[in-house]
Amino acid sequence: LRVLNVLAQKPVISASAIRKATGLSLSTIFKVLDGMTERGLVKELTGQKRNRLFSYEQYLKILSEDTEPLA
Repeated sequence: LRVLNVLAQKPVISASAIRKATGLSLSTIFKVLDGMTERGLVKELTGQKRNRLFSYEQYLKILSEDTEPLA
């Protein structure tokens, strides 16, 4: 839940930033993020092994529903 709360506050974030916000270990955070990625809730954005950024895709999708760009 701590990871989820941080993602809700900052939907694009690194694992190290989540660690700073939650105090959880990086291995725990990566397990949570891997599980969320498998379920399609989070997407890894960089394609790298280090310094990865994660996006809380489903949350962003909900926030952008029925929105139109200003003309």
